[in-house]
Amino acid sequence: MQDSLRALLSGIIDYAGMFPPARLDLKPALENYCRYRRDSDAWMLGRFVCPASHLAECGRALEDGGADGPLPLVALASGWDALGADMQLIDAFQQQQRGRAAVTVLEAKLPDAPGGILPPLLRDHWQTKLIDVAPILGGLAHDTAIFVEAPAGGHWLARLSAAIEAIAEFNSKEPERRLGFKLRCGGLEASAFPPTEQVALALALCREMDVPFKATAGLHHPIRRFDAGVQTTMHGFINVFGAGILLNASGLGLQPLLQILDDEDASSFHFDAAEFRWRDASVATADIATHRGRSMISFGSCSFDEPRDDLRALGWL
Repeated sequence: MQDSLRALLSGIIDYAGMFPPARLDLKPALENYCRYRRDSDAWMLGRFVCPASHLAECGRALEDGGADGPLPLVALASGWDALGADMQLIDAFQQQQRGRAAVTVLEAKLPDAPGGILPPLLRDHWQTKLIDVAPILGGLAHDTAIFVEAPAGGHWLARLSAAIEAIAEFNSKEPERRLGFKLRCGGLEASAFPPTEQVALALALCREMDVPFKATAGLHHPIRRFDAGVQTTMHGFINVFGAGILLNASGLGLQPLLQILDDEDASSFHFDAAEFRWRDASVATADIATHRGRSMISFGSCSFDEPRDDLRALGWL
């Protein structure tokens, strides 16, 4: 395995076995996660994704054993209006699990706006909502990352732009608590997969506004491909995160960014000890970790086996 691939994929998969299409109960999902942490590909594994409402159950499962070392968790908020209650659940879990597990990421979906308002009113609406919960979020540990997602609906360009702009504005006013943006890249139906232009816009706006990027859903395969099960083309995690790293490293234009995201040819992507390269665009291995740590964080997947099996099939692992 090449050093640049390891730098690109280190800790990148947040295991979400409880979520569709896997839909495992908490205990078998947690058992899977603990098993993955012990195998040779554990370097790709990130956090265990758990709804905040299931943290107490997760704590009880951890007390039964099977976990090696402190487990990092993503807590999914029950809803924007439930953040206060979720924070109490997180705090109770943190107190109970000292040294055994810790919530290192909180994810929440922004509340939809009344009446279908659009920017700049939509941006202002979400900015107000973010400011309103700032005292609640302040109760999290300083090193707990927070990612927010724009609600689905029409006018995706307006929603996406407004959400990232609101996050960036919040970050400028609350430097002690830097929020990130979470993009949903798929689901159980073809309509859940965003067009390439939407992914490109999210990456470009996050870079322009210095907002950390995280993805979830639909990124089961490294390279973009058509999936007969959902009858649509699925985004590849190498496409998305490779494009994001190259964008942050060299400021790619929109056209090459779209070309990377649309590329279904694995031979376009090259990894060696010194660099990661897509055609003529490249980034040094030493710089990949920097951009991963600050800008291109991770993606949630209900499967850990599927992504790594595909990487093996490509001969990259």
